[in-house]
Amino acid sequence: MKKQIILLGLMITASFPTLANTISSRISSVTVYLNGAQVYRKAKTSLSKGTNEIIIDDVSPYLNTKSIQASTSGSPLILNVKHHIEYNDPVSVSEPLPEKIQSKIDLLEDSLFYQNLQLQKIRNQISNLDQEKRIITNNKTIRGEGKSDSLAIFMQAVEFYHEKLNVIENQLLELQITEHGLTQKVSSTNRELSELRNYSAHQKVQPQVKPQVHQIILTVHSDYDTEAEFFVNYLVNRAGWIPSYDLRATGAEDPVNLTYKASIYQKTGEDWDNVKLTLSTFNQSCSFTVPTLAMWEIQNKTELKYNQNQRNMLGYESTDTTMVIQQQSFYSNTLIPTNNATAAFTEFNGAIASNGFTIGTQQDQFILPKSLAGSMDKTLSNVEFTIKNRYSIKADGKETMMVVSNVDMKSHFNYISVPKLDTDAFLLANLTDWRKYNLLPAKANIYFNNSFVGETDIQPSQMSDTLALAVGRERGFEITRKKIEDEAQEKTISSNIKREITIELAVKNTTGETAEIELKDQIPVSKTDDIKVKQLNLNGARLNEKTGILSWKLELAPNEGKIIEFSYEIVHDKDIEVI
Repeated sequence: MKKQIILLGLMITASFPTLANTISSRISSVTVYLNGAQVYRKAKTSLSKGTNEIIIDDVSPYLNTKSIQASTSGSPLILNVKHHIEYNDPVSVSEPLPEKIQSKIDLLEDSLFYQNLQLQKIRNQISNLDQEKRIITNNKTIRGEGKSDSLAIFMQAVEFYHEKLNVIENQLLELQITEHGLTQKVSSTNRELSELRNYSAHQKVQPQVKPQVHQIILTVHSDYDTEAEFFVNYLVNRAGWIPSYDLRATGAEDPVNLTYKASIYQKTGEDWDNVKLTLSTFNQSCSFTVPTLAMWEIQNKTELKYNQNQRNMLGYESTDTTMVIQQQSFYSNTLIPTNNATAAFTEFNGAIASNGFTIGTQQDQFILPKSLAGSMDKTLSNVEFTIKNRYSIKADGKETMMVVSNVDMKSHFNYISVPKLDTDAFLLANLTDWRKYNLLPAKANIYFNNSFVGETDIQPSQMSDTLALAVGRERGFEITRKKIEDEAQEKTISSNIKREITIELAVKNTTGETAEIELKDQIPVSKTDDIKVKQLNLNGARLNEKTGILSWKLELAPNEGKIIEFSYEIVHDKDIEVI
């Protein structure tokens, strides 16, 4: 009974052979990561009852085979998904003619065509003259067969015959000479053309291999004939996006506009034609293994360096990210992380690497409409931006610039000046809510009143809650700085030199409106006990004890001015040279 059931199963299986069907598919959407992309394809086909093999051609040769996923609509069941490479047989192809030789053949063929036309024209003229000569020669009057016996008429006929035949014979002679020359030229052209054609016919035949075709093969079972739609997605490398920003300010009373831009590049081997794009800040990984934490040992850094040096002396080998112990007699198969491991991870996390081909720089100084901006969705591990418009991106590695978002940011403006270095005032835009826009480390172009001001680096991990950007110089302040007192007195008792310095800052508001301005200056900071710095009069300045930076915040009415004096004292031994 058991054998009968097995035989029956084999008969049923044999009655439904696997049907192979190569179908066309299209890329419907792509999620682009900082390094890599997830490609989504759609395809529709007919399924026969039984097991079907669906072949999707021309997928990216750079796909990660472990990342392929497939699903289908309706009742069909996907039994297997695999990646396959179709290798094409070589095809014998003649080596192409050098361009110079092919041009010569074309020129000779044209010359031969016109030479034959000229030769035919000459031969037609010769034929016509021969015909005219025969007509004259066969005339009855010339041959004496005419009925008229008038001698005068006969003499006129003979004279005409003599003159006309001389003309015809001369013309025939000239035409025959021309015919001979053209015949020689045609023969020469034919010989030269024949030699070049023989060279072309004996060109080397080389085998040409067509590119490999990468395929995704789906094994699908259906209980009946039906139509089904398939959805396939996979990860590819050699793609990514690079963030950049435009910050625009039109005046001190208006908000600062932030244009969040992205330059998308891909060299995946398949064009993205009119696809829906999503940009993700997530660094994709194909591993589905849950990471585990190893024991974290705290060690003395000095001792650790000493031990590592000792191991290197014993013959251990160091790589960029790990120090691998080579000798089997010491700590076999142990990996000791080095400092470079962190640096390598940071570089990858910042999307600096480009998978083996260079990414060029590109700037866009046009004002981009807010209508192009997309939506932003936060997930547990990343931020995704959905781009509204569809884009076509060729697989040529060139960058395609697009808008991610466009927002007006809360900001307030003030002026700042550092007269010790520059007596101009600078307009600062202070952005207070920039963190909620999930900015990435990138370059930012700054524009003020539709003029390009300069470029800055945005580093979200290192910045404070307020992002201050200089958007331009302001000539509406008159600012001066001068040293009004610098006295040095030597105290003979203690052998010290005491030096007192007074600085005067003067500022006047000529902007025509009330304005806030911050003045910055400094006093020295001593790094040794042998030199002492004493604050005498800082005139209400806010002092940073670590850096010695002084700052005054002033509010000045139109044409209002203010003078600030501050003084400090330096005491040091007379034998010490102070710098």
